[in-house]
Amino acid sequence: MKDGELWAKAIDDEGDDLTFRLYPTGENEFGRKRGLLKLTFGEGCLSIDDVTCRKL
Repeated sequence: MKDGELWAKAIDDEGDDLTFRLYPTGENEFGRKRGLLKLTFGEGCLSIDDVTCRKL
């Protein structure tokens, strides 16, 4: 969260840092404005497109 908005940080193929705002697309889903990424928050996990990460 930054100033009341959800932001994400990533690293591109060249190793450069990227920061971008996430917009709500559903109840537990967020994505980039152009739809190139979908994040879904679940019970103790986060899904990024087709990859699910669980909280340790």
